[in-house]
Amino acid sequence: IVNNINSGYLATQYLISQEHRNIGIILTGNSLLDMNQEFMFRLEGYKLALAQHHIPFHPDNLVILPGENESEHMGFEGMKRLLTLENPPTAVVVTSDLKAYGAMEAIRSVGLKVPDDISVIGIDDFPVSKHCSPALTTINQNSYRLGERSVELLEQYAINIKDYQTEQLKDEIDPTLIIRESTAPCKEASNK
Repeated sequence: IVNNINSGYLATQYLISQEHRNIGIILTGNSLLDMNQEFMFRLEGYKLALAQHHIPFHPDNLVILPGENESEHMGFEGMKRLLTLENPPTAVVVTSDLKAYGAMEAIRSVGLKVPDDISVIGIDDFPVSKHCSPALTTINQNSYRLGERSVELLEQYAINIKDYQTEQLKDEIDPTLIIRESTAPCKEASNK
């Protein structure tokens, strides 16, 4: 399995290292109680990074969008909601690259710039992410390593079956931060 807690944590931690303290998050689900496990873990990682830096969690900075499939439109709508806040976030963790593309478009649609005004980080590292403008900072889920490790575990399992050993095999794959151009140090912090 991919460590999705670490995905949310790495994304948020990186924004905090850029001196952002007002960080939003855009997720997919019907509610906090009705969200797939992958996104729930990413949210937990986000909250953990905030807590470790004594940054309060603001429920208004959390946007959950209903839907079965990720889309740019979801990110656009989620970011539009965050932009209507009295104090919009200076940075946003978007729990998929597809939604991140839409979030960046929403920021541009109101005359703001990524990353000058708002930093955006996605999770997935789709191949096209390095080609969008600006290139998307993202979390690589190490899917290739996940596939390799799955085959290794299946081979181990096949060997264990021959010996009548049926222990459960499990491994976690850690994600990797990919720094590109959609994030920058917080302007508000440098103005203090």
